[in-house]
Amino acid sequence: MMRLIVLWLIRLFAALLSLPHTAQIGVATRFSAYGDSGNPTPYAACVRRDMDDARDRFVAHRTLPCMARVLICRLKLPLRCTRAQVGDRGPARADIDLNVLVARDLGYGQRGGFSGREHVLFAVERSVR
Repeated sequence: MMRLIVLWLIRLFAALLSLPHTAQIGVATRFSAYGDSGNPTPYAACVRRDMDDARDRFVAHRTLPCMARVLICRLKLPLRCTRAQVGDRGPARADIDLNVLVARDLGYGQRGGFSGREHVLFAVERSVR
């Protein structure tokens, strides 16, 4: 068990070193293009089209630039990170909203599930101008 904790801390430290100074720790929620009461339409504001849960790897954020590449890491064992683009605006009650594919890459939706509000670390890797 101690070995797993040490490995997790090493991976987290390495991930933190690779992030820009704009990294944030915040609360993530999950959204879907269809059947989500918090996201009544599948329209994505930043890409100006309907989202496709099977194809698009988007996050929603209130202020990050549209189409910016974002690195997101979950803050529980096992540490997992993934990349996505800001494709929509929102959420109202969290810091960042993960679409279905991004949440699945982070291990939310598998055994252990998604509690509805998870702590994640996220940072803009590259902003599209």
